[in-house]
Amino acid sequence: RLFRGSCDRSCRAEMRPWLVALVAICVEAQMSSMGLPPGVQMGGMGGGGDETHFAEELDMRNLDDRVSESELLLLLVFRADASQLGTEFERAAGQLLDDGIDAVSTAKLNLQVEGSEEALAKHYKDKKAEYPAILLFRRGQFRRRLNTQSGDDLARHMRFLSKPGSTRIDDVDQLNNLLKDFHDTVVVGIFGDFQRPSHNLWVKNSEVLRDEQFQLVEVSVDTANAMKALEKFAPFEPMKNQFAVVKPQKWLGKNETHVVFSGDFRQAQMNAFVRANSQTLVSALTGRVRERAVEGGKFLASVTYDMKLHSKIHKYVVNRIHKIVAADPALDQHFAWTLLDLKNLGNNEEAADHWGIPINTTFALIVYDMSGHRKFAVSLEKEGDASDLNTSAIKPFCSAVIAGQEAPYVRSEMPPSNNDAVIKIVTANTYAELVDDTSQDVLLHTFSKKPGSALNEVTGLFHNAGMPGSFRVAVFNLTANDFNMTRYPYDVVGSGKSDTQFFMLPANAAAKEKPILFKPKPIKSPSLAMGEAATWYTVAELTKFILKHVAVPIKSTMLAKIKQSLKDINDKLAEQAGEDDSQFKKKKKKKKNRQSQAKDDL
Repeated sequence: RLFRGSCDRSCRAEMRPWLVALVAICVEAQMSSMGLPPGVQMGGMGGGGDETHFAEELDMRNLDDRVSESELLLLLVFRADASQLGTEFERAAGQLLDDGIDAVSTAKLNLQVEGSEEALAKHYKDKKAEYPAILLFRRGQFRRRLNTQSGDDLARHMRFLSKPGSTRIDDVDQLNNLLKDFHDTVVVGIFGDFQRPSHNLWVKNSEVLRDEQFQLVEVSVDTANAMKALEKFAPFEPMKNQFAVVKPQKWLGKNETHVVFSGDFRQAQMNAFVRANSQTLVSALTGRVRERAVEGGKFLASVTYDMKLHSKIHKYVVNRIHKIVAADPALDQHFAWTLLDLKNLGNNEEAADHWGIPINTTFALIVYDMSGHRKFAVSLEKEGDASDLNTSAIKPFCSAVIAGQEAPYVRSEMPPSNNDAVIKIVTANTYAELVDDTSQDVLLHTFSKKPGSALNEVTGLFHNAGMPGSFRVAVFNLTANDFNMTRYPYDVVGSGKSDTQFFMLPANAAAKEKPILFKPKPIKSPSLAMGEAATWYTVAELTKFILKHVAVPIKSTMLAKIKQSLKDINDKLAEQAGEDDSQFKKKKKKKKNRQSQAKDDL
């Protein structure tokens, strides 16, 4: 039923545990054949054997077909292994499969497999892009790169995009409730005749705007007139064939316009009009708000509190921010303003750990530098009354942030009491001491879930050869420490959610400011892109990468031992690749013979 395409949502939900059990049996059998005890994890660089895979794995041979055939394609692009982001992506893929959303396809592309990067370049041409990345395609066209790092958020976003670009509403109460309760801007198309060319343009444009997370609805002019009678659109003179950009009432300041209208449905003009008139000064924290803050080079400023406990102060906080910004226009120029529920930062302990807020703070202002990725925070509690909001602290704090007079908060785990092992543990507070040492060539491994399996192997290779005193291997846990994002690419190591990576920092001051990212060469044989072979391929490439970038010369005897170990690994990989190529050629010949026979039969 699954292969015939007749497996509905309940069928898939019933099938999933059986497929998971089957995968577990196959993994156990493979481990047994390799002489490994049960419970040992298998995987490549940074990967683990404990994931269930729902997303399809693509390569240069099938990427074009999948992009062109899919209504919506969510593509995870990575090198070697996607680590934590890959885990979250699989979580989203599993949820979408359970929901039976057939319009969304999920797939993964490993750029380390030869030809994959060239195949991707036909559809996505950003030469400066860093990976891993999640790309969204609709009907063969690249739409946008998604910054969502949570599997649950990603699945929720795709459920939203899988629905029709615009929803028709005929019930006045339903429209009224949507406009009253929705937390974001709603675009309302008003039509006297749904068969007119203007409606066709509306339908076409609605998909583009929906990809930017706008909510679009369409109504008849009669429904719009009924809304006017309720005075929900005042001032409102509904005409046929126009659209209204309706800002959320709960986020409006006193001088902000609730509704603006246009009758220009041309794509560029309509999209520009919606984008220009959809933003309130203070808004809910959405992906679109984040993107606009990045584009405008603004700090993201969020007044944070328990919204359930203090449900009645929302409008008061919005109006206070309007008043503060009106008195100092620089606060509008430099900040994008939002309100954030404290629960979105986790519990009180997590908020204190990540932002440096006092652990039981009721009200706080957290500021995030979208370009330098620095964090600032201040308590907004009134002295002697933790239940009351002190908005007078906002202006001086923000002015100090703009002037560079406020020190950013840097999260750091406690360094180990004994750090004498071959692999050094680096924290945010010990980074300068262990990595910036100009007498040391440093291989730094960043990770978010667990260190990659290639780390121990390459460290052992150098250690067995007699690791020189001028060479240091170090690890940095992204989930427990803040990184210096002015040095490292945010797309690679940002937020502690991205890929496990290796960086080389040669022994000189200038090189320490520009870490060199390890990018292994493409894998020619697909069999070397998975499992144990992928680990050893990474070890070989990483060893060559280290030897290329060390600034302090390695002794000839040590170098000879390292090169011999490297030769042994390459010989082993070449043997496996040869076997794989031979099997591939046999399969290709059989397929060609079958096609030829089918042609003769026809």
